[in-house]
Amino acid sequence: MPAVPRRPRALRGPVIRATRTLALTVALVVAPLSLVHTATAGVSADDIPTQEQVDAAKAAVNVAAGSVAEIEAAYAGASQRLSQVQTEAGLAAAAADAAKALLVERTAIADAAKADAVAAAAEHAKADVAVRRTAAQIYQEQGSLGGIGVYLESDGPQELADRSAALEMVTGKRQQALANASSTANVQAEAERNAGVAKTQQDAAASAASTASAHADQRARSAAEEAARIHAEQEQRIAALAAAKSTSVEVERERQDGLARKAAEEAEAKRVAEQAAIAARLESERVAAAQAAQKEAERQAAAAAAAAAAASAAASQQANTPAAPQEQPKPAPPAPPVNSGANYPQRGLTPHAQAVYNGVRNTFGITNIGGYRPTDTWGDHKDGNAVDVMIRSQAEGDAVASWVQSNAGSLSVTYVIWRQRIWFPGTSASAWRWMEDRGSITQNHYDHVHISVW
Repeated sequence: MPAVPRRPRALRGPVIRATRTLALTVALVVAPLSLVHTATAGVSADDIPTQEQVDAAKAAVNVAAGSVAEIEAAYAGASQRLSQVQTEAGLAAAAADAAKALLVERTAIADAAKADAVAAAAEHAKADVAVRRTAAQIYQEQGSLGGIGVYLESDGPQELADRSAALEMVTGKRQQALANASSTANVQAEAERNAGVAKTQQDAAASAASTASAHADQRARSAAEEAARIHAEQEQRIAALAAAKSTSVEVERERQDGLARKAAEEAEAKRVAEQAAIAARLESERVAAAQAAQKEAERQAAAAAAAAAAASAAASQQANTPAAPQEQPKPAPPAPPVNSGANYPQRGLTPHAQAVYNGVRNTFGITNIGGYRPTDTWGDHKDGNAVDVMIRSQAEGDAVASWVQSNAGSLSVTYVIWRQRIWFPGTSASAWRWMEDRGSITQNHYDHVHISVW
């Protein structure tokens, strides 16, 4: 058997080392350690890799190719998590900046209030000195007129009048000093109260700023640690992908980062499109409701005009026709006032729901009121325990809701829904709770007030 030609010794070392490096790299990334042993067993500096070793290396590459999708998915997930971590850290930093800005504002207010208090105290001190001087003068004169007595000595009516005016001036100055002292004391007390309130708000803002800063610092450290861990994982995945695809690490990194950016942009575009679609639908429903209301108003106006024209024609015809003697008709009884308590029986409503129906109609004159709906699969309408008051304006809806709140006890109300909010008896009239968006103006109760009873 002829001898197998051998490579020159100068080339055998590099070839063997390159082959060993490729097999070890691929096997360590995606193949078990036993495969690494198989791919490298028997290779020495003087031997050429056998066909079995080449086949083992190819098999390792095939295993790596089969894991590409899994590695790419893990890379994308880690990229998304990294973006979330950075966003959370940014939000924490923004909250800390806002808290610091509020502290600066509250500090300026507190400083101004303190300055006002100091100025008020100075004014009060001056007024207090004036009062003390007046009191000392009166004390020195032992409560008598003292030096003022000269003003009472008069040689004539005019001189007496002049001295009396001077006496009134002195007395007025003393009274003014007392008034100034009282006024400045009140001003000082109010300024000090304002300064105390401002200082309390400043302290609260300082505490909030400190807490927010600590949270931001902690979140930044956590974000940095998690970002470093994610970057390390990404580098391992990039190396695995580059080995599996026989590409460079730099090229594979650019490709995966580009895919991650594209996925984020598509997600954001989808979110914006969904919000725009919801806004457009709500606007369309609002316009449709306004158009329907306008048409109904026009129909009612046309009906009223037709009735007026018919009445005018009938009156004209009657005026042109000789009147036959006949018994005068009795005048119709006056219509009951709106809140007279008239009853309007409705099919399917329970007594409590019927009471709500009657009360709303009698109080507000609203006739477009829904109630019993036997086709509903669930809810109070199915049992006749609810009414829907269709309203013509937000002001009218607010009035209906307020009236129901005020009479909730006597009407046996369980809850009220109006403008995507719900209210329960036993709470304050302003204790409305927001509800989830149900997707339309009617479902969110912007065009009617829902009232449920026991």
